Amino acid sequence: MKLEPSTKIWLKFSGNKFMIPVNPKEIDISRQAPPDNFDILGKGQIAVPQYRDLQVVKFKSFFPGDIDTPYTLDEAQNPKWYCKLLEKALENATVGRLVIKRPSGFNRNYRVILRKFNTTDTGGEPLDIPYEIELVEYRPYKAEKVKVKKKKTKTGTKNVAVKQKQRTVDTPRMRVGAAVVANGTYCYTSNGDKPHGTANNLKTEVKRIVSGKAYPILIGSYGWMKESDLQVKS
Repeated sequence: MKLEPSTKIWLKFSGNKFMIPVNPKEIDISRQAPPDNFDILGKGQIAVPQYRDLQVVKFKSFFPGDIDTPYTLDEAQNPKWYCKLLEKALENATVGRLVIKRPSGFNRNYRVILRKFNTTDTGGEPLDIPYEIELVEYRPYKAEKVKVKKKKTKTGTKNVAVKQKQRTVDTPRMRVGAAVVANGTYCYTSNGDKPHGTANNLKTEVKRIVSGKAYPILIGSYGWMKESDLQVKS
């Protein structure tokens, strides 16, 4: 006569749902929410609470080689069937489901990923396959598409030009040391005595200025010229 376990553990991967044929001695369900620790000047270390980590479920048992023993289930399969199914789920990273039903009603039912599946060969029971399983809680997520909205402008909208304040530019003035371009007659004296040369786009410098004279400006080493024949550059 087969025994009916009080606590039942189901696993489901790729549409194949099965009950663990032999219940483990213990099931380790780990839940953690480790806070972030910071050192604050003048206060010392503080802890900032964070969201919990994924739950981890661990247990050990064995797949019986003799499925007719009283402590196995009526629908028990041979060890090869279980190993093949779990190895495929591990290799393909298949999302499955874990269900734990207890007489007390403190049940578990959530999606999981098989993170670890180890088997051991033993000499004492050569037909049985001891195994170790580690499952991690799966939290579904979905990537969201982000659309960039383009700002629409009304047809006929005019661009408004911003009037900028004009920068005042100083006009070069006639002075001693100013750079000038000379075009015209230069004389020996400021009175216009003895004309002795003609400047044609001559670049030179103002050496002296004598107000009230006919040729008041002395340029370089050339002679005196009228101010109207000189263009100040700087």
